Amino acid sequence: MSIIIHIDDSSDKAKAFITYAKSLDFTTIKNLNELELNDELDEALAEHKAGTAEYQDWDSVKAKLFSKYKSNK
Repeated sequence: MSIIIHIDDSSDKAKAFITYAKSLDFTTIKNLNELELNDELDEALAEHKAGTAEYQDWDSVKAKLFSKYKSNK
């Protein structure tokens, strides 16, 4: 089962909660940017494999997407 919880991490209490949740062996914490990036990478990979991608090489699309999400953090 997966549960998505949206947390505004601007408060100290929220940061403490996130730290605690990360310490549990049955949880996985991902920020929204990572989830969006994973979705875009999956979509780009599918286009690449189908031959319908607008770019020429896989490394360039990964670099473009990673730079986009790194700048949004």
